[in-house]
Amino acid sequence: SVVASGAKIPRKFWKVIVFRESRKKAAPLEAHGFVFDQSKAIKKYGLDYKKEELELPEFDNDRKTLKEIQSISGVIFPANVVAADQYRE
Repeated sequence: SVVASGAKIPRKFWKVIVFRESRKKAAPLEAHGFVFDQSKAIKKYGLDYKKEELELPEFDNDRKTLKEIQSISGVIFPANVVAADQYRE
């Protein structure tokens, strides 16, 4: 993390999306995990930049398994969510 105006800005953060395949209550779950890395953008632009200068390709994202996200974050997802992970390495 880096600090800007007293706020911690993460260099990397994760996101997990969980949803049902359809609107049916018994539809199977799907889960997708991502780790976003904004280190390159922070290094290139710093924390004070004009919005027009920001190139989002500098903002890397990478698919990860939910087990990998559990390992790096310390967050434990319910077993049914981990079983619904759609990313296989």
